[in-house]
Amino acid sequence: MESNLVYREQQRFRQWWLWVIILGLTIFWIGLILISRELVVVLLALILDLGLIVFMYNLKLDTEVIDTGVRIKFWPFHRKWVLFEFSNIESVEEVRYRPLADYGGWGIRYGIFDELHAKAYTVSGNMGVMIRITDGSNVLIGTKHSPDLCSSINIASAHTTPD
Repeated sequence: MESNLVYREQQRFRQWWLWVIILGLTIFWIGLILISRELVVVLLALILDLGLIVFMYNLKLDTEVIDTGVRIKFWPFHRKWVLFEFSNIESVEEVRYRPLADYGGWGIRYGIFDELHAKAYTVSGNMGVMIRITDGSNVLIGTKHSPDLCSSINIASAHTTPD
């Protein structure tokens, strides 16, 4: 059965500084290729560089609010949706977080330095929605539109009928 879509956002790693780092690595690999006459080194450098570029270009975080809950998919790490059902959500709130200080960066992270010890799914920026689960765990979903995501969750969960 297909769920009703309330909100959808897709984020990708497109920060200029990240691509400058990748460009620097590409220049390094090209330099290695030019000075090396070893076919194995040349092939390895090409495979690593192209692999990194393709991997980073295709990384994405999909976030959706549907009529049963909030779901995320961080490709390529999640093949299926990870669903946080409304019945298991205690509360949601917009938050400003410190990616490096609280989580050690962006991606799928575990917030050992933040007071909530939340698992974070982030791509860029420092805004997100903190979801408190009834089992005591916390999930931070990074978003470029935290007011929209937060209000979508609140509106959709209010229309959910308890079992």
